[in-house]
Amino acid sequence: MVRIYLTFIIVLFCNIIAAQTQQQLLNRTKHWRFGHKAGLDFNMTTGVPTVFNGSNGVVFEGNSCISDDNGNLLFYCNGDTIWNKNHQMMLNGASLTCDKNTSVASQIIPRPGNPNQFFVFINGCTNDACTQGLRYCIVDMTLDGGNGAVVTGQKNILVRNQAYQYMAFTKHGNGTDYWLAYIEQNSPYYLCMIPVSASGPDTNTRVISSYPALQGFGYRFSPDGTKFVDHSPNYYHFYQFDNNTGQLSNQIILNNDTGSVGYTTYSCEFSPNSNKIYFAHIGGGLSGNVIQQYDISVFNQLAIQSSVYNFWDVPFPGQTVCFCGLGHMQLAPNGKIYIARTGGFIDTLHVIHNPNLTGAACNFQYNAIGLNNNACNFSLPIFPNYYFNNIPLLTTINEKNRFNQLKINAYPNPCNNELFIQHPITNNYNYTLYNNLNQIVFTHKSNLQQHKINTNQLPNGLYWLTIQSTFGTQTKKIIINH
Repeated sequence: MVRIYLTFIIVLFCNIIAAQTQQQLLNRTKHWRFGHKAGLDFNMTTGVPTVFNGSNGVVFEGNSCISDDNGNLLFYCNGDTIWNKNHQMMLNGASLTCDKNTSVASQIIPRPGNPNQFFVFINGCTNDACTQGLRYCIVDMTLDGGNGAVVTGQKNILVRNQAYQYMAFTKHGNGTDYWLAYIEQNSPYYLCMIPVSASGPDTNTRVISSYPALQGFGYRFSPDGTKFVDHSPNYYHFYQFDNNTGQLSNQIILNNDTGSVGYTTYSCEFSPNSNKIYFAHIGGGLSGNVIQQYDISVFNQLAIQSSVYNFWDVPFPGQTVCFCGLGHMQLAPNGKIYIARTGGFIDTLHVIHNPNLTGAACNFQYNAIGLNNNACNFSLPIFPNYYFNNIPLLTTINEKNRFNQLKINAYPNPCNNELFIQHPITNNYNYTLYNNLNQIVFTHKSNLQQHKINTNQLPNGLYWLTIQSTFGTQTKKIIINH
């Protein structure tokens, strides 16, 4: 009995430590600085982001940002400059080897074994020409009175000369180090994985994949570190990844049909459970923009190909004309995916509220959050996805209360042959109608603000209609009387 009790205590203690570690990882993503001095700060309890004004630095595409394990902002980087927590240029943080118009200009990872230091990786690209190679700096947060500084002599350190303008990180199988994915600018282009330890990137033991890359249009690791996706305007490449060896395997190639009709695939992002992948495609002229969802829980070509679900960013069709595009997609600590909008001085983000769910249930919302007149451009801070592995969706108390206070009209009531349901907001609704014996007589799904239920085949009597959304459930008493 004593042994069982001690085992229970040890397991409980390990679970508490694991939970703390997951929360610490998420805390590193609490503060977002991006775009044209735009910013979001996430409430780590409710998941609600608040708009921040006052950041510095302008970036047009992917940048980086880091907070400490308690959620305090440390610094952020737009490719050519590192800015400290006070939004001032970090000591020795200027004159980095990248410009503001690079797909992923910079990435930040904590230095293993040293809680006060960070590696800042920079793509050496200017005007889309990556002539400076992949480089990194070391930031020490104990310098400059706790504001941090780039360590003297540890700035713009060359990693590889022939790197393209993208990169991605995931955790190494040993739980301490990292894998850095990048593309060698040779002909053909090849995906490479570099192990990164406390001593920095080890190019001597880099793993060169046998699979040619898609010329660096974009790629991502799944949050659980077992999958990798590479994309171009014409193809998607799906892989399984071994985070112990750095090897890619079991390549699946799908045609990207959006490329043949004039779309450009700009970015991709995984769901927190690593089972869904989303691609953002920029349309031309009045064609709008399309987002695609694929289910990759079954790693089989036919299964993935048949799982595709398309949904359109307005304007499409018959919506208000807007010459705008889609930029980077990024998982957030509340479990949602945020999507940058670009074109002119646009200051709103789209949101996928339930990215783990299939099809319309993922609940895409157009212009979900404004940025107080600070444009996002193509930009969002790009975080290593291992921070978000299997995190729960935080549906806030305010959202639930807001839904419960909304007046949903079901009319006419009593009804004859048709029952209409009118919602004040658009959401993904599940309808279930029960008879007086608590038997289900009707189920349906809709994302429309008005929905019609045909009741002409149902007998007269008392019924109960439940209306479920991502925010909660309401129940209404319905009388059918033909």
